[in-house]
Formats: sequence, C-alpha cells, structure tokens
Amino acid sequence: MYSLLWRLSDRRQIRGFHIGTVGLDGEPQALALDKVDAALNTIATHDPRRFRRIQRDVPRLLISGTRALFLGRWHDRLRICQLAEDWILNPSTSSTSVASTIVHEATHARLSVVPYSEKNSHRVERACHRQEEIFAKRLADGAHLVEQARRAQQLPETFYSMKNRRAQAVAAMEALGWPSWLTRTLRAVFRLGAA
Repeated sequence: MYSLLWRLSDRRQIRGFHIGTVGLDGEPQALALDKVDAALNTIATHDPRRFRRIQRDVPRLLISGTRALFLGRWHDRLRICQLAEDWILNPSTSSTSVASTIVHEATHARLSVVPYSEKNSHRVERACHRQEEIFAKRLADGAHLVEQARRAQQLPETFYSMKNRRAQAVAAMEALGWPSWLTRTLRAVFRLGAA
C-alpha cells in the first residue's frame, strides 16, 4: 500500500531528499513542504553530522496519514519516513518538532539491522527517543522536546507491546469514525476487549 502511495505522490527534491505528498496541492502542499524544509534546515544547522547521516539513511519522506495513528513512521522495506499530514499542516506543530520526529525515524532507519520485534521494541524505541533528546539539547528552544523525549524513555515496556499498539490503532480508528462493526471485529480478532 505504501509503495503505491509513494508512486502516486507528487514528489519534490528538497535538500537532497525526495519528498512526496499525496492529495495535497496549492497552499496546503506549499505549507507542508515549507515546514519539512524548515525541519531539515534545523537538523542541518544544529547537527550537520547527523544531517549527512540522515541523508544517507532516509532518502525519501512521505507526507500522508493522520496523527491519530502516528506522527512519524519508518517503512524499512521502502526506505521511507512517513510523516502525518494533518500533524504537519497543524499550525501548532513547530518545525523543531518535525525535526525531532525525523531524527527519531532516522534512528529506526539506522537501527534497521536489528530486527524490530516484540522482544526488543522497547529498547529500539528508547534508543530513538534518546537520539531525539540528544538532538533537542542542541536547540535553543528545545527544552520541551528534551523533556518529551525523556518522558518517552520512561514508558513501560508494555507500552510498545503488539497488543498495546493494536489497541491504540483500533482506538484511533474509532476516533476517526471508522464503522463500529469493523472496529468491534478488530477488537475481537486482536482479543482487545470492549472499548
């Protein structure tokens, strides 16, 4: 599905990255691309070494999806970092927050040699949040991102369990207004219990 989204996306090259948008044009597309450009500039300015590494590890960024499911997501097989479109377009989302999320997802790319499994997901996520913290410490206005990354590193292992991730996804689907018959079925299949 994501391979198809990438093929259908309107792609631009910005700072050496291929950036795709799906279903955006005009002012919303320009706003999304400008915010991602500003985020990449923040990384390049405050952590040039990391920026060069991200350029190698993350060749493509795809702006699509909803923050109800994720802010960012790494698709290893496709080598794509996906950023939630509605989150990017939200005026309250800062370019530094986007930069921090790109750093997180780029860490997933870098750690992709380690299989992401139920057994080690909490360690991988903590490593990604730790890299967010290290990056945010370089920013003059990064104190809130440092604190956010530190809190994320303290989450219990069960937060990253497959059962919890499925429960979060189904809850997001319910919040987005997906048909109740579908979310009830998913809850039964995944043995999540009633909402």
